[in-house]
Parts: sequence; C-alpha cells; structure tokens
Amino acid sequence: MQIAILAALSSHVKQELSLAIQRVGMEVASSLLGCSGYVIASDLDEEAKKIILQQHHLGKPILGIGKGAELLVEMGFIPGIEGNKPGIQVVDSLETPSSTLQLVEEYQLNAFTRYLTFQHRLSIAEPSVKQFKISRGLLQEMMALGLTVLRNSDSREISVAANKAGNAMAILPHFVHDVTSDLLFQSMRDYIQEGYVPRVASLYYYPR
Repeated sequence: MQIAILAALSSHVKQELSLAIQRVGMEVASSLLGCSGYVIASDLDEEAKKIILQQHHLGKPILGIGKGAELLVEMGFIPGIEGNKPGIQVVDSLETPSSTLQLVEEYQLNAFTRYLTFQHRLSIAEPSVKQFKISRGLLQEMMALGLTVLRNSDSREISVAANKAGNAMAILPHFVHDVTSDLLFQSMRDYIQEGYVPRVASLYYYPR
C-alpha cells in the first residue's frame, strides 16, 4: 500500500508526512503511478495534475494540505461540482489564525475522518492566512452533506473541506504530526483496504 507525497523534496513537511504514513503501516511511493493514495502539499506541474485527475476519478484518496489544499480547490475536486467546475475560492483570511481545528457538528465520515471524534483537536503547526470563500447556496449544500469538515476552534471559520464522494479533502493550514493527526492516515489506510470504487457523486449546486 503505497502513498505518493507531493511536496518540496527537501522540505520538513515531506519528512513529517513520510513518517506519519509509515507509522500507520503504509509505504511512501517513489512514483505517482500505481499508488493507492496521494498527499499533496505543494503545487503541481501539468503532467502531475493529469495523473492526479485520473486517480481521483478512480476514487483513490487524495489529501491536500496548504498549497495542496488550494490546488484541489482550483482543480474542482473540492467541493465536487459536476465536471470538476471550480465552485469555491481560497482568499486571504480576516480572522486571527487558530491554534487548533475541531469537527463541525454535522461532519462527513469520509476517507480521512472516520476515527476523529468531537473530543479531538487537530493542532496547527503553521497557521493559515487563507480561508475558503463559498457562496451562500453552495455553502448550504456543503453543510447539509457535512463537507465543511473542520473549523477553527476559536471561530466558525471553515479550514477543512471535502467532496461529496468522500475521497478528497483539503486542509488549509499545515498541522502538527501527532497522535490525533495520525488518525487521518489510519482512516486513509483502512479506506484503501476496504477497496474504493469509482463513484460519480456530484453536488446539485451549479455555478451561476
């Protein structure tokens, strides 16, 4: 079970992600092809984007962090409007960055969240200065489906969003790799073991 990490080769982030993946019994892949899942923490070139798009359609788990989260939004994976049409934006935040994230009241049990509880707090390593900008109609549908997964503990601002199919999730801030964050990767591992299948699960919302 191999997971591809897309981040700067010498970055501390990539090292921490590699250790987290290994702690839950998965391996770090040396290639983008033939992987069971993906963790993206940087921007990608066009060839890599094509591969990720193909793997996304197969239902493979894709976690975007920081720049990777912004990329999933730009590519339309999040929130998952029909045809991967971009539906939300990432803009500068007006809120004071929070030190932890917590689950929203109605959250989606997806490829990454099945072991998180309301008692868990995801600690932030590098507070994000970004936030999601979501239209009212789209936000209502996302909230009804639990796609606004985690929010800043000090405010109501959403910092983590997922798609309807549940295989893609975007986390704007970089987080501390500890016992709580390992639950994300444990969930990812079990999602893969259970066998993902290609799913078309677009939102009803259509950009106007």
